[in-house]
Amino acid sequence: MKKPLSLLALPHTFFLGSALFLSGCAEERQELDGYVAAFDASKFGAAQDSCQQGEETKCSTTLEQSSGVLSCYHGIKVCVEENQWSACGDGRITTQIDPTFYLRNGDIRQQTPGQSFQAEASVACDALNPCDPNCQYWAEDDEITNETEPGSDGTPAGPLEDWSTTTEVCDHQLCEEGVALSRSCHPCVETICNSGGVGLADCCDGGSANSWDAACVDAVYTYCTDDAPPEGPQICAYALMADQEVDLDFKNIIPGAIGGRQGVKFNSAFKGASILISEANITLTDSGNYGVVYSEGSVTLRNNSTVEQLFAKGNVNTLGSSRVGLNGLFTYGSLQPNHQLIVEGPITARYNCNLGNSNLGRIEGTMNCGGNLTTKNNLSFLAGVTHYIGGNAVFNGAARHSINLHVGGGFTINDNQGALTGNLWAGGNIVFKDANNTVNNLQAGGNVSCNRTSQGATGAAVLGGTASGLCAFGSLAENQSSPPLEAPIAPTIPSFPAPPIAFPSVDAYRRDTSQVCALANSAANKTNTEGLYPGIYRDVNPGWGKSITLEEPGSYVFRNYSSSNSVPLKFRGDGPWDITVCQKFHLVSGAKMQYVSGGQVDGSKVIIYSAAVRSGSCSTNGAGGNCCIQSDNASQLSGFLIAPDCDISIGNGTTARAAAWGNNVFTGSNFESPPGPDACAASNLLGQISCRTSESGPLVPLYLNHLKFPVAPP
Repeated sequence: MKKPLSLLALPHTFFLGSALFLSGCAEERQELDGYVAAFDASKFGAAQDSCQQGEETKCSTTLEQSSGVLSCYHGIKVCVEENQWSACGDGRITTQIDPTFYLRNGDIRQQTPGQSFQAEASVACDALNPCDPNCQYWAEDDEITNETEPGSDGTPAGPLEDWSTTTEVCDHQLCEEGVALSRSCHPCVETICNSGGVGLADCCDGGSANSWDAACVDAVYTYCTDDAPPEGPQICAYALMADQEVDLDFKNIIPGAIGGRQGVKFNSAFKGASILISEANITLTDSGNYGVVYSEGSVTLRNNSTVEQLFAKGNVNTLGSSRVGLNGLFTYGSLQPNHQLIVEGPITARYNCNLGNSNLGRIEGTMNCGGNLTTKNNLSFLAGVTHYIGGNAVFNGAARHSINLHVGGGFTINDNQGALTGNLWAGGNIVFKDANNTVNNLQAGGNVSCNRTSQGATGAAVLGGTASGLCAFGSLAENQSSPPLEAPIAPTIPSFPAPPIAFPSVDAYRRDTSQVCALANSAANKTNTEGLYPGIYRDVNPGWGKSITLEEPGSYVFRNYSSSNSVPLKFRGDGPWDITVCQKFHLVSGAKMQYVSGGQVDGSKVIIYSAAVRSGSCSTNGAGGNCCIQSDNASQLSGFLIAPDCDISIGNGTTARAAAWGNNVFTGSNFESPPGPDACAASNLLGQISCRTSESGPLVPLYLNHLKFPVAPP
């Protein structure tokens, strides 16, 4: 039987129950539990217009609404003068069921259109404010009969069951893979497991550690919403990401990916990153080490820089001796190194491979060059490899190359010390100038000319034209056509590949903070040593020798947070914590984010979101002062930092257990993100984004859609 959602016992996906409440706040929280049913309907709702000065009444505001869940602000409003109420304030945030989404029998309302949720409410309710308690039609009220019609699945008519006493607790969120879930922990679970879909019965009854697998997660869409599972951004690898530019200072070590739509800037001695992605040109730093470098512009490698794999839509250049690893190089432009270049893997270039300045360079993989190939000086190739050139090939220098070569145009070899051995196919003419060169077998669509008797082929020569000069061949066939003349095999130039990981937009994580930030403007400041509970605050600025402790996991809204020098921000519990800052979050020099019990806070347990809009300059180490998330020298910064409209600045010597996504991201010198960055673990806090139970487009605020905890201060 499908059970209705209860206002007082929300599914574990969004509510863990009173066991989380601290005993010191039990009385006030018990009051909150029963407070919806106790509202006086005559003093609540849209029709409430008149009042007498000094009169107080309870009020509520709908902050966010998404896929069956509301984030509500319940507080008090005061009649400031006759018939004029103040804003709703002095309250708390709750997470509760959305009566506009679910029907009384637990079905999703969108699947049975045309039914008004107002008609099911106990009394008239404010249709524009689903958080109005009068809209919660299964609040504990003796006058509500809760009678239902017989269900299509054979459910008999009768009163709805009270989920507050019959529901089981879900072991994890619907969007997280894990153990099989109980049918009774959420209507969506029962719908999936009764669907008859292939393998979906195991979502409930499999009993193994991984029975609620990716198929169950995707089924949340198929059976519980009208949307197909969207492909969300792959956040796991990104340690730093900017919709504009990432600016990296000296000696940074960042194991995660770095992405900047408008570019990534380096200062010298940057240590490296696992993945580097840009939609603009990239110039790497001296002695830097990188995993994958991907650019929709050009890439320039500086002295002693090393790349495991390189993709460039523009040209690839060098400003010093550089190396590309076994996974090779792909460019939709030309390869044109100005200094020594060693490539250990395959090369694909849509246009030219101009290797004429790569003195002492080395090519160890297969080349596929759509344009011309030019070599010079002491460039060498790995013996026995076959290369494919779409245009002409000119070999200069004294190196001897034991390779096979397919050339779409003509082939010329110069310098009496140089040589090409192996097999040679050319679509045009072949010219042996000063080199003492004899290949194994030779085919040319045109003519072959030789300046010396030691030139030609030890094996067969098949020509579309004729041979001239002092050539010598094992056998010669002139003026041939196909067959037996074979055209050289053309180079393989596939389409430019997609980035190795998706390049998401910071905008995908935008929140509508207009209501909570308006409430923060009239909330209380916190400046002394205090313990804060989930809720809305104005400016939090502990003075020298003071401290602020977030006493419980949950959602916190600050207009501003700014510590004094070395003043810690402390965290009690195991998280998660979601912090929305309307203006600026600032850790002043030496400030740390740490557990009450000691040690830096795990960045996978914290989200810091800034709603600020940049109004001026921000740069490395907070210069300019218009950064919206900022850490100063020698700070400890933790969390998934998100700033869609503003800049993030991480100061000199900061130890970061963090991922930073902003409009621009700046890092100071000696910034270090430890191995196994918490950027990856942050994906667990955000939830499986590919299973977001909301409409397509920007995500609903994370503190609503993904936190498991009630957000109610004492």
